[in-house]
Amino acid sequence: MIALAALALALGAGPARADDLGDLLRQGDLVLITPTADGRVQGVRTWSWYDAPVDVVWQQIVAYDAYAEWMPRVHSVEVLGRGEGFVDIRWTLKVPGPKLVFAARYHVDEASRTIRGQWLEGALEGSSWTWHLVPDGGGTRVERELKTTAVTDSWLLQQFDDRWHTLEFGINAATPIVEAQGMRQALRGRR
Repeated sequence: MIALAALALALGAGPARADDLGDLLRQGDLVLITPTADGRVQGVRTWSWYDAPVDVVWQQIVAYDAYAEWMPRVHSVEVLGRGEGFVDIRWTLKVPGPKLVFAARYHVDEASRTIRGQWLEGALEGSSWTWHLVPDGGGTRVERELKTTAVTDSWLLQQFDDRWHTLEFGINAATPIVEAQGMRQALRGRR
């Protein structure tokens, strides 16, 4: 939250308080990128707000088979299996060059409205992500954390990236933002 306080100060909003976060999110999504010591992307955290109750947003996120309808770059999703507190999913992502195919395990905690995705096999080795949903002023605040190897797993993308890792930063920062836009469009269609 220190980074959010710094962002709020930079935007002239003064010191950030918990209720300020909701106000900021109603204006747009927030992104925090954590770099590695060698200047690559270590992780991305985003905060988004949706004008829908937490139960509605949760149902959209756990409708895994529908991801290709609203989640950017998703070509297809297949549920491989389910168990106590988890769902295994195979994703196919549309990227330049061959499509990226990988499997992930979603650790689903409905009580806390949290899903932790963890790479199992295929492309994006070592990637992980988390969604955490919180009721916020009649809507829903979603905190998302993303650690991915999307650029390093695509030979073609590597050819276009530079020493500053411009594509790596751009793709990793943009992915959760366009995902948030897709979620908003999907939620409008559910009303």
